[in-house]
Amino acid sequence: MNPPQSSPELLPGERPYPLFRGVFAPLLFISLVAPNLVFSGPWFFSTLHLMKWALALVPLALCGLLAGGAVAVRGTARTFFAIDGFAVVWLVLILYITAQPFWAELRSPETFFREWFFFASVWLAYVLACRETGRGFLGA
Repeated sequence: MNPPQSSPELLPGERPYPLFRGVFAPLLFISLVAPNLVFSGPWFFSTLHLMKWALALVPLALCGLLAGGAVAVRGTARTFFAIDGFAVVWLVLILYITAQPFWAELRSPETFFREWFFFASVWLAYVLACRETGRGFLGA
């Protein structure tokens, strides 16, 4: 028996993204741990900081591409793709940050882009983790 299409709950053993099985946890672990192991040291260089961010965000981007490809190929009904209320609020925050330069001057474009990618990657990690577990973390 399949769950209703509007339900984010999944049956045991059913995964929303078949290519995603076994890939999400290692990529998330690499994204959270590897940058600090590789680029920790007594000196701070801006190029190393940029490489640290790239190493942190590339595994999440791969997860996003795998999940997005599955949703594009199989559709939202077959993958049970939905975002919960917390993810919607977080997405509104990202859209607000994106629109902010239209009314406020950017003092540091580099910082703006770095922070935007950080907030977007945290949102992506939350949405993917919710979908991997089969339900939202904040099921209210």
